[in-house]
Amino acid sequence: MANLNSCSFSGRLARDPEMREAGEKTVAQFSIGVSGYKKDETTWIDCVAWEKAAAVISQYVSKRSFVVVSGRMKQRTWEDKETGAKRSKLELIVNDLDLGPKQQEERKSRGGWDD
Repeated sequence: MANLNSCSFSGRLARDPEMREAGEKTVAQFSIGVSGYKKDETTWIDCVAWEKAAAVISQYVSKRSFVVVSGRMKQRTWEDKETGAKRSKLELIVNDLDLGPKQQEERKSRGGWDD
């Protein structure tokens, strides 16, 4: 059996997305809270979106927006600049993004985007 790295999550953004440029590419970083089976159980998923998805996120998504994201999980590693300790973080690299109803209406009122 082949390995498969595909995940989908739905939830609300914890804070406004952080936008930055990486070379000539636009990157959006954000976290979504995914509800668990128990009332007060929330799992936080760190997400990274590039290019077109990042542009959509910067224009239509903000803190508390509901989104559905799909993509692949990636382990990012780096060295802490202050302590020199090795650090790592599991992130969802977003391949597909669906907006919640409020953001979809806003997108339509602004004329949408090219697919």
